[in-house]
Amino acid sequence: MGKENLNKKKRCPRCGYKTYMESAVCPDCGLVYERIQNLSNQRAKEEIKAKRKHNVIYVKTMPSDVNKKKFWLLFIFLGFMGAHNIYVGKYGRGYYTMITGILAILGFLVYEIVFFQGGNAYAVEYYLSSSLFTFYFFGLIISFSDSLSLLLRNFKYPATLTEEDYNKVITKKIRGK
Repeated sequence: MGKENLNKKKRCPRCGYKTYMESAVCPDCGLVYERIQNLSNQRAKEEIKAKRKHNVIYVKTMPSDVNKKKFWLLFIFLGFMGAHNIYVGKYGRGYYTMITGILAILGFLVYEIVFFQGGNAYAVEYYLSSSLFTFYFFGLIISFSDSLSLLLRNFKYPATLTEEDYNKVITKKIRGK
């Protein structure tokens, strides 16, 4: 049994590097595995909003304070609008997808008005709607890449240490341990 355990490997939740089960630290990125349970997405969102992104890491395992049901419902029903990205704190990606989704809906409405009205007098609206569809195409690429990364378990969630663990790490650094 001892030999079998030596060959078993696990993946680092931050970088995906395969390392032995007994490893306490990822040899590639330096992540301490015992702190994984203590990662907080809520605190990471606060850090991102406060523009302190240096305290945030992106991990492949969903932090414990993310509601899985809520995340998956947002992804399934509003994923094309980037709601799941906004929920976990990937604001730039989420807002960009939301804007492209809104522009696509506007483009679709303009296109339908042009289609049902007919005539060449509405050429400006037609070109406007086609350019809005182009924006939506980029949003669809983001949605497709999110779907693919979730399917392959490669989606990265922003996370950081909880307040208590963060204070412990800072105290250890000050003491030089």
